Amino acid sequence: MRVGIACSGILALAASAASREATSDPPARPFVSRQFGDYMVVQRGRPNRVWGWTKPGAEVAVRLGRQAASGLADPNGKWIVALVPDGQESGEYTVTIEGPQRVQFSHVLIGNVWVCVGPPAANRASGSHDGAGEKSAAVDRSKIRFFLADGVADGDVFGRWIVCPSQTKCGDGEVGEAAYSLACLAEMETGQPVGVVQDFEAAVPVEWWLDATAAAPAGANRSR
Repeated sequence: MRVGIACSGILALAASAASREATSDPPARPFVSRQFGDYMVVQRGRPNRVWGWTKPGAEVAVRLGRQAASGLADPNGKWIVALVPDGQESGEYTVTIEGPQRVQFSHVLIGNVWVCVGPPAANRASGSHDGAGEKSAAVDRSKIRFFLADGVADGDVFGRWIVCPSQTKCGDGEVGEAAYSLACLAEMETGQPVGVVQDFEAAVPVEWWLDATAAAPAGANRSR
């Protein structure tokens, strides 16, 4: 039996949770969604929504490089701020989020973000990626980051960002072959930083990613 893998690119984690309204007590939710963190990649040249929860009516400001924007939390405490990184400057950035609380994320790259999802049996994670062969030798792994999705709770996705650390080993066995191959191909073809959201353990309901892809405007990265 053949099992397919679906790999779809979207704007940097843009619209999935941002499209949902908060339904529980705001203090129980994080000031900034757990989908954002150190070492993340944000989508260049397209709107990136950053969101979280705080006191209703509170103002929240987000800064990334030369870009800055602010917004107000709605009556449920949900705030959303959109930025469009120009991506003209290379290197790592710091994202600063200020409001009733202050949060900073370091080592952030501006590049292209993809989502790679599939059933657990379709793609087991492997510590060694020698199968990528000669193609992977030309890849700049410092530009490749993975978000490893762990699940959804209280309207937010849990997970963490990691950097692909070496030529033959990626994430200590946590990154699947399809996600790794997609990241290598994208980096080689564009020379731009690449972020891949991986959910090969079905930790997040597939509707979450489908909603995000459907909500992405024309021009979003897509691969089937």
